[in-house]
Amino acid sequence: MPTKTDAAVPLSARPRPPRQERGQRRYAEILDAAAGLIEEVGPEAVTVQAISDRAGASKGSMYHFFPDRESVLIALVERHIDTLRASLAEERTALAGAAAASAEGAVRAFLDPVDAYVRRHPDLPRIMREPANLRRLADQGERLTAVVEAHAAWMLARRHPALDAGTAARAAAIVVAIVGGLRTERVLAAAGSKEAVAVEMRRVLRGYVEALQPSDGD
Repeated sequence: MPTKTDAAVPLSARPRPPRQERGQRRYAEILDAAAGLIEEVGPEAVTVQAISDRAGASKGSMYHFFPDRESVLIALVERHIDTLRASLAEERTALAGAAAASAEGAVRAFLDPVDAYVRRHPDLPRIMREPANLRRLADQGERLTAVVEAHAAWMLARRHPALDAGTAARAAAIVVAIVGGLRTERVLAAAGSKEAVAVEMRRVLRGYVEALQPSDGD
């Protein structure tokens, strides 16, 4: 069923994932090429011609899967949503003990795998930070946030097993909002470095996680 934000993306601008294996390989190669270019020059400088050249694909092959440049960005973020969700789910088994042991362990269990994914895929934050993409990728942005909030809710449930699901979900949204609020250009400028921001972020999150109580949801 279409979401509210689907209306912002015309049907003609949506990618057409292939069903055949050969087409799937070409589709993935095009997305890989787009990701590499975005990492190097930023999404606003990426063109259909540049993507096709890097992927070694003809423009006709590009347009078979992607009606335009916007559809490539949509497909790339969609792939990140699926990959990040699977990556976090895989990490949780190993991190469960640390998340339950202490507030510090819980914060690390939440932040470390998310940060590791972003370091491996620097194209993702670059896409989502571009002002021009805020509207066209609104639906993908919401679902990407939902994946991270689900991971935060998992962490909080391990640290505080008595939390009800509603309280955990609310607290997870707050945790993600804290992270987003502390990763702005203004905070970075005030702190002086990304490392200083990271230290303060962990301190704030530790305090919040440690203070959270099951009664907070009453």
